[in-house]
Amino acid sequence: MSVLDCQRSLFSIPSEVKYFNCGYMAPKMKKVIKAGQAALKSQESPWKFKPEDFWNPVELARGLFADLIGAAPEQIAVIPSVSYGLATAAKSVSIQFGKEILLLKDQFPSNVYVWRNLAKQRSLRIVTVDREPGKTLTEAVLENIHEQTSLVCIPQVRWCDGAYVDLEKVSEKVGSVGASLVVDGIQSVGVYPFDVKRIKPAFMAVSCYKWLLGPYSLGFLYVADRYLDSEPLEFNWLNRQGSGDFPNLLSYQEIYQEGARRFDMGEKSQFLHMPMCLEALGQIKEWGVSNISQTISILSSKLRSGALELGYEVLPEEESVPHMLGISSGKRGFSEDIGKKLKKSNIYVSFRGNSMRVTPHIYNSLAEIDTFLQVLGDRKKQK
Repeated sequence: MSVLDCQRSLFSIPSEVKYFNCGYMAPKMKKVIKAGQAALKSQESPWKFKPEDFWNPVELARGLFADLIGAAPEQIAVIPSVSYGLATAAKSVSIQFGKEILLLKDQFPSNVYVWRNLAKQRSLRIVTVDREPGKTLTEAVLENIHEQTSLVCIPQVRWCDGAYVDLEKVSEKVGSVGASLVVDGIQSVGVYPFDVKRIKPAFMAVSCYKWLLGPYSLGFLYVADRYLDSEPLEFNWLNRQGSGDFPNLLSYQEIYQEGARRFDMGEKSQFLHMPMCLEALGQIKEWGVSNISQTISILSSKLRSGALELGYEVLPEEESVPHMLGISSGKRGFSEDIGKKLKKSNIYVSFRGNSMRVTPHIYNSLAEIDTFLQVLGDRKKQK
């Protein structure tokens, strides 16, 4: 691993803006915007589009994302959202009636609603776990996996406070009881190491617009080999064999394209978004995810120590990740005026539950951390 230089010059972030909110939505790099503008311009001339334009960029993106998580391209589907990917997983996973689904307390709604619906359909019990005093969130998850557990559906990083779950340990326990692991990767993939060979999920879904630094309404779904023959969520022409032979599309095909391509969303070609996605994934590959995480850790270390010195509460370093820090002022949470104070100083964060969620990236600097802490300190003195 190595530390990267600040990459702010690749983004169009005004000098006065301190954007610590990549967990909400990533700013787009200049070259990503340029690719989108060129893609939009190309749609003035649809007669120039060729059949291969429906597939070639998609396959490039599929391969880049597969490399990012240690998968094969045949295990990757192109999806519009994490909720779409989780719905695909819910339709496919093997689960016995009457068993249990394990979730985290306060995990994102899209990774709750889908399992509540499945629980109603199959008479399943949902078990929700949280960290307890003296225990980590990982330990809480492990203690609640047993013979009645059929599905564990959790993130690698909890979206509201940055709490980390060691998915390798969870996966080992999940496998020992014959259950399946489904992962919402939106708050970690692209900024924190994720290796499907080590974590072994049944499914893992992620969207591009956060840590993959890409466009909204585009994402990826990892599908384990044992589920590659499952029925997809939708039925579209692009996913069938021979779909590139436009003159003969009326020769309907029952056979799908290879691997997880059967799970691809309709209109997966995404002529506007796919070029943007390719630029973003290519840059992440060049930087290296481990290097990104290592670089952000320098920022978050200063942020963590500064918040603690000011009397705020944060999770222990070993229970969180570098790119997301949940700062708490106690059970009452933060008042609305702190958000206004930060925004007035051109500092952008998110408030989720009782936490101030701070999510820096490698376009941030230590000087910006100093400014942020100064504003927090001034607010603390006023109280």
